[in-house]
Amino acid sequence: MTDFKQVFESINQTKDKYKKSNLLNSLNGIEPDESYIEDLKELTNKVREVKIDAIGLLSNYNNKQLEDFFIKKTESEKDNFIVCRCIRGLNLNGSEKSAQFLLDFYKKTRSIDIKSEIIHSLRIINVRNTISEVVKNGVHKLVGNKYPFFQGYWTDLKKAETTTKKNWSQIAEIQLNQNKLNLLFVENEQYDIHIYIEKMKKDFIRYINVYCIPKHHKSTFSKYYTPSEFYISENRLFDSFFEKTKTMRPDNYITEIIRLLENELLPKLFSRVDMLDDLAKMKFEDFTRRENEIYDTLYGTSWDFVVSRQLTEKIDIFRDNPDKDKFIELVIAKWVKQGKEYFSILDYLENQKNSR
Repeated sequence: MTDFKQVFESINQTKDKYKKSNLLNSLNGIEPDESYIEDLKELTNKVREVKIDAIGLLSNYNNKQLEDFFIKKTESEKDNFIVCRCIRGLNLNGSEKSAQFLLDFYKKTRSIDIKSEIIHSLRIINVRNTISEVVKNGVHKLVGNKYPFFQGYWTDLKKAETTTKKNWSQIAEIQLNQNKLNLLFVENEQYDIHIYIEKMKKDFIRYINVYCIPKHHKSTFSKYYTPSEFYISENRLFDSFFEKTKTMRPDNYITEIIRLLENELLPKLFSRVDMLDDLAKMKFEDFTRRENEIYDTLYGTSWDFVVSRQLTEKIDIFRDNPDKDKFIELVIAKWVKQGKEYFSILDYLENQKNSR
């Protein structure tokens, strides 16, 4: 079993930058050792190959003393890839101070990669910290919505036209005639629905997406792990339904797209939402009898690689379930069975046993 002591003994005995890089990478799967923070900081001043992995390893730590370190590194580094690594270090170590810094840094950079990393970090900082209304409003303005749902930044949710459950198809027809589709409507008190067409270019549809956005979901987290944002979606490649041509404009497929949404994508989405709601209240004994059916409805597969990840991200649904610990043990077993369990994920799941 690799540990920090062994790795740093080897690092100190070699001058090979690639060997040092590999040694640092070998530590990513184990719990960080606080006593090596200063050693790792020193390595962030070395050659690029070593610097990248030292910064990456430091980003696994949860130590508020690292916040200023990562902010200063982000400001001083010129290499965009390294800057992204530094921003990632604020995920577990950042506070409101980092949120404000990232909002300001977003305005300064032209790099799409850096902007993407900032959005990802802001989501995690927002989940893990109590943020003032002033800063939170800045985050909402940047992302474009007030949902606990940062994915909307990438799906143009801020540009969505708001309509109703009754009238969405009429609005969809009007938008499709304008060669676009981006609308939002209230499904019920718990969920809103976002329908969106993603294009590769102006006249070529890539995906048709439907999202069910929970309006009140509150994520839990552990010292080392923050789940991905909670939402349910259905999406299809457009050419998996219709013949692929060089030009695939939405206004050429108005009737077909609305029919696809009404008859397939939305019903499948609502079926998954209902199944997830049922699962949250289900007795573990009943779950074991329907396990494959549940997986097929929710994920389209019972492959442990998919199921373990998906259930980990949604483990909060079992918060009030008396059999919560049994469901958590099932997910842990699926991770262990794969031989790819990660200390941060297992730590998160173990912590969930004791939270309500």
